[in-house]
Amino acid sequence: MKLNYHCKNDTGKEVQGLLTKLRSAAEVIKKKIYEADQKIEVLLNERAIISESRFNKEDFMQYVCNDI
Repeated sequence: MKLNYHCKNDTGKEVQGLLTKLRSAAEVIKKKIYEADQKIEVLLNERAIISESRFNKEDFMQYVCNDI
């Protein structure tokens, strides 16, 4: 019976280890999503500014050159 308990205990430790790794991976994913959301916010603001601005051809070409 002790052998059986020992196996269950090892399985419990293994499950705990997997859960710890899963939590860590979830935190990394959440961080990456947050960073992507921040980039999207910046780009949406830039888009709004561009959409509301009046550009002539020279202004537009300068913007494209700066972006490249």
